[in-house]
Amino acid sequence: MSRQITALSELQKRFSFQLSSAGQQQLELENEFSFNAEAQRIVSVNSANLVAALEVFCGGLDTFCNRTVPDTLTTIRNLEQSRIVYDAYRGDMERLHLSEDAPTS
Repeated sequence: MSRQITALSELQKRFSFQLSSAGQQQLELENEFSFNAEAQRIVSVNSANLVAALEVFCGGLDTFCNRTVPDTLTTIRNLEQSRIVYDAYRGDMERLHLSEDAPTS
């Protein structure tokens, strides 16, 4: 998608140049051509900014999907496994304390 927007931006730059050239040749329409050329130039600049923003967004989304989510899921699995082990040790300790506290006959 960024390639298409970049290509469109280049087309708008060329169109802006052509409008400026036409304005110099048609003096009675110079103001209108200049206004339209400036508008196309601004659109071209904004298109370049859009491409840059899309690239940053896509890079962030890629990091989120391919690194953050898998890391989070791994952390959750490790936490669950550690919790199971902890609960097993805690149960053993409770049974040990109960057996020590029980009166021996």
